[in-house]
Amino acid sequence: MKRSPLALIWLTVFIDLIGFGIIIPILPLYADRHGATPLQIGILLGSYSAMQFVFAPLLGSLSDRVGRKPVLAVSLYGTALASITLGFASALPHALWLIFAARIVDGITGANIATAQAYVADVTTEDKRARGMGLLGMAFGLGFVLGPAIGGILAAIDISLPFYVVGALAIGNATAMLFYLPEPERHLSVAVEARSRFSRLAAAWRDERTRLLLLIFLLSSSAFSAMEATLALLLKARFQFSPSDTAFVFVFIGLVLAAVQGGLVGRLVDKVGERPLVVLGLALLVVGLGLLGLPLPTNLGVLLPSVAVLAAGSALLTPSITALVSRRSPAAAQGASLGVAQSMNSMGRIVGPVVGGLLYGFGWSLPYIVGAAVMASGLGLAIYYNAMDSRPEPARS
Repeated sequence: MKRSPLALIWLTVFIDLIGFGIIIPILPLYADRHGATPLQIGILLGSYSAMQFVFAPLLGSLSDRVGRKPVLAVSLYGTALASITLGFASALPHALWLIFAARIVDGITGANIATAQAYVADVTTEDKRARGMGLLGMAFGLGFVLGPAIGGILAAIDISLPFYVVGALAIGNATAMLFYLPEPERHLSVAVEARSRFSRLAAAWRDERTRLLLLIFLLSSSAFSAMEATLALLLKARFQFSPSDTAFVFVFIGLVLAAVQGGLVGRLVDKVGERPLVVLGLALLVVGLGLLGLPLPTNLGVLLPSVAVLAAGSALLTPSITALVSRRSPAAAQGASLGVAQSMNSMGRIVGPVVGGLLYGFGWSLPYIVGAAVMASGLGLAIYYNAMDSRPEPARS
């Protein structure tokens, strides 16, 4: 029976994202056990995103020359090497440098999203491409929900066990892909992405309204990723949560994100449009971050509503901002414009963990109070954006 290339690439990305989701809630606590300061933990998390930002287009260009499948396989084997190294570090004294090295390698070799997207573009026609890209988005969402749950169960046995499991998953995923995933005929190039990312960012920045949208996206991703980088430390310090407890808080956040994006956003956009949702999403982010930064009682009745509001705000904001950026782009440049938006998201995920870790070192509440203030400034920008022209903007051709 002939296997669907889209189904196989979906499975590849899904397993890869489960591995990523397993690690994210556990890694800050793991580094903390090795003596990392909050700032060092922030740099550790930011280094992964920084390597992805730099190397994703380069791997995409390499896949144009040598093929999609070999690049995807090497990236997965790199993830396996990095994850097993992280697990091995638990048995070594003074191994923080090794944890950093492993995350940097994982960021370099794991920068495979451009290659996965190029594979989908290669095996789909134009009318089916959006569906193919949507399937990749579904793989991301499911991986982020299931990964922390699996990580929490494994960490209850041993905090290093999740890293070995991720390594085994990556090896099995890469090996199966080499046997079963066909190499496509490459008819769309991602090499242009590597050469033009910064030039396209500069061009988009010259349009005032697009600039406002991109700045809001940068601010929101910075504040949200600062929360992600420090939440595990906060839960340990204030709530005495174990690594398993922490992982399931991240599962809860993922479920709220999935429920709002999957069940509410489409209907709300139909009723009120994207612009009010940007304002509402930013307002919820202000409230959610502010609640986390207040010295409220340390119980689930306070914690879960706070992170639910925060997750709902992010779920409303991200697709609405993306849609508005898309609207301001010519029909022939949709991919390029959305790539610029994702570049701003990536920059936020580099800056946010570093700044969040630095602030946490001065006081547990600072990443959230400062994050709420940053989101309040983003809210002001969104209100100004809406006031510039309250009329719906047609797509530009």
